[in-house]
Amino acid sequence: MKIQWMTRNALVASIYVVLTLTPPLNTLSFYALQFRISEALLILVWFRKDYAIGILIGTFFANIFGPLGSGFALMDAVFGTVITLFAMWIMTNTKSHLVGLIGPILLNGAYLAIFLPFALAIPYSFELVAITMLTVSLGEAAVLFGLGIPLRLLIERQPQLLKLIRN
Repeated sequence: MKIQWMTRNALVASIYVVLTLTPPLNTLSFYALQFRISEALLILVWFRKDYAIGILIGTFFANIFGPLGSGFALMDAVFGTVITLFAMWIMTNTKSHLVGLIGPILLNGAYLAIFLPFALAIPYSFELVAITMLTVSLGEAAVLFGLGIPLRLLIERQPQLLKLIRN
């Protein structure tokens, strides 16, 4: 069972990293205009909470190999992974799945609105923080509602796929 668990989470982490860093997807995965397709994988925690480990590992490695400089990449890897942990905690502890998606949307928007100006050495302003939070949150919402929810429905409607993901 332990090998199967490790293999599943390694697969989830690998898919997350590939969907984040592979060109041209990598151009959409970072900075203030963000449409990180790999975030659709967050819905997997609704099927098995232990997929959170694979998503967290994937988040860490995607961020550490992202376009930020070495010092900021490590900071983004650590803090971005913590934000993802909180987001998945909200998702798994909210009765309504649709309401649960508000966690990752708002947390990622707020985190990147604070982190990006610091990492990119851009002076903070209310407008910059507000616009960054808005654009990141909209991108996250588009991915989760536009890709994540349809992925969830696809999994639920395919008995073999549902069995594979849950077992």
